[in-house]
Amino acid sequence: MKIHHIGYFVDDIASAISTFETLGYCSMGDVLFNPPSPAPAIEGCPNVAFLKHRHIGITKLVERVKTNENS
Repeated sequence: MKIHHIGYFVDDIASAISTFETLGYCSMGDVLFNPPSPAPAIEGCPNVAFLKHRHIGITKLVERVKTNENS
């Protein structure tokens, strides 16, 4: 079995991208979504971004929908 990618919900996608880049991930801007873009398959999702790590593979970051409860 092969994992295609792992995903994380994040509150601030720009901050999360910066954190992942310090851990050796690089943005896949010329391959997938960069800058972060709305995710049409995820209802109400503000943005999604994909990052690549040479040893780990692809990681998807999904920005949480901001509501009155978590804004």
